[in-house]
Amino acid sequence: MTDFDELKWAHEVATFQFVLTELELAITFAETAASADSDEKATRNIENARRAYKAAMKFAEGARFTPQMTQSIVEKVHQISVLLEHNLPSP
Repeated sequence: MTDFDELKWAHEVATFQFVLTELELAITFAETAASADSDEKATRNIENARRAYKAAMKFAEGARFTPQMTQSIVEKVHQISVLLEHNLPSP
């Protein structure tokens, strides 16, 4: 493996770690929204969860993750989707 290949791989790993961190942050905000004591707090945390999710997806775009990395991301995205679906405030 060349130095360039090693750098590319290190970049992919760092990107993956960032994406996972942002997805975990989105999960935390979504869980916080579920336990919020007001619609205002719930709405704020849902928006924060969405922002973290969007940041993760922006950095994941075009990345060349391994199948295992991709599966980890898919699982986190599903978890976020379920949490947000159940936490949306009533209109």
